[in-house]
Amino acid sequence: MSYIPADYSSTAPSPSDWVNQNNSDRSSTYSVVVFFFLALHIPIGVIMKQNPMLAAVHAFGSLGIGLLWLAIDRQPFKLIYITAYITGSEVLWRASNAPIFWEFGKYAVSLLLALAMFRYHKLANASKLGLMYFLLLVPAIALMPTFDREAISWSLSGPFSMAIAIMFFSTVHLTNYHLRRLLLALCAPVVGLAFLTAFETISAGTIAFRASSLSVTSAGYGPNQVSSILGLGALAVLLYIFSDQDGYISLKVILVGLVIWLGVQSALTFSRSGLWTMLGSIVGASGFLFRDSRSRINFLVTGIGVFFIVAYLVYPSINELTNGTLETRFLNTEPTGRLEAIAADLQAFQDHWLTGIGVGQANDYHDDLGLAAGVHTEYSRLLAEHGLFGFGALLMLFFLVVQRLRLGLPPLEKAFIISVTVWALLYMTHAAMRLVAPSLMFGLGSAVFSEYEDPVERTLSEGGSNG
Repeated sequence: MSYIPADYSSTAPSPSDWVNQNNSDRSSTYSVVVFFFLALHIPIGVIMKQNPMLAAVHAFGSLGIGLLWLAIDRQPFKLIYITAYITGSEVLWRASNAPIFWEFGKYAVSLLLALAMFRYHKLANASKLGLMYFLLLVPAIALMPTFDREAISWSLSGPFSMAIAIMFFSTVHLTNYHLRRLLLALCAPVVGLAFLTAFETISAGTIAFRASSLSVTSAGYGPNQVSSILGLGALAVLLYIFSDQDGYISLKVILVGLVIWLGVQSALTFSRSGLWTMLGSIVGASGFLFRDSRSRINFLVTGIGVFFIVAYLVYPSINELTNGTLETRFLNTEPTGRLEAIAADLQAFQDHWLTGIGVGQANDYHDDLGLAAGVHTEYSRLLAEHGLFGFGALLMLFFLVVQRLRLGLPPLEKAFIISVTVWALLYMTHAAMRLVAPSLMFGLGSAVFSEYEDPVERTLSEGGSNG
């Protein structure tokens, strides 16, 4: 059975028309369209910050568009784009004080992907490891001293969204064409958040920089989450550059500038997690990028360019701006209380190894020990709250990672799978599952990638069949 992405109907143009459209896609006009799509989210972000009700409209509107595409499209690609867009928007909504429930992003993505499995008849072929991973965590609800819906939601909405994402994406085939649009959809709202952090940093006047995370440079919201999503935005742009090997230089220049800007704003939050997680993801992917000659050149040119701009122009300037505090902060490897929290979780696991202490109880356990740090590491939380069942859930994730490492894919596709997997795994070491981002990223690592560059090549290679 031939495959043509659903972005195009059965009345699609002929193969020759596809070639013309592809040439247009590679024109300088396309660079302008991408630039304005990303830049449009600067005023959107400002409006949302000034009017939280409009931020709620944006949130529910995004979900509504996803439901609409789910109803009318024959294939799930636009739906996938909107889940990426919601993922990129989650921190922007929170920073804008949108009057929506806290876990809106996780439930919105879970709802869309779960419905998509039924709509596109994918449930039977979905990976069962994702389902097993979540089901192992359910019994710990019975150990809670009282039924607490918010505690259950806070602890299990992340694993639930990850399970759904793993199941859905294990049935999906993505081309580089779809990948690039997914990455743009993810990055666009992050641009809006980056502008808010920059604007509020500039308008704050004199800032007392210190060797700890700063709310004033994080758009008034949690520096850890802001830093992480800005770092994810920078990673998304880099992956776009690496996957778009034949793209116009003008677009790549714009995107390299965007990577640097997002990286600077992430650094200025003084939360180290965003940049280190992003860099760890790139390092994980680099070995595979070097195996392909075209990817290697693209990677080296981009990497060397970004390194020299940052090392000799950007970093000295922002380090001087912060009176050297930025360098002190990032050279400090102290994990700010996380090791103590992990030790407490492991102690809880040792004392309650079979069943754990119950869903949502790790924070209370930390309080009883006099620790100010809450739950930050998902792996130790699973052991503390779920005991042996949590260990089983970790094994499910381990098996999924091993499967991905053993996939016989071309280097570029393998690099993408490893990069999103590593990003999710690293994020969960320092921020548990506070955002939907690690769920979607880890889920994306389960997707199957096509060797074709875009729908044009696939259409031509299959003679335009729509069988």
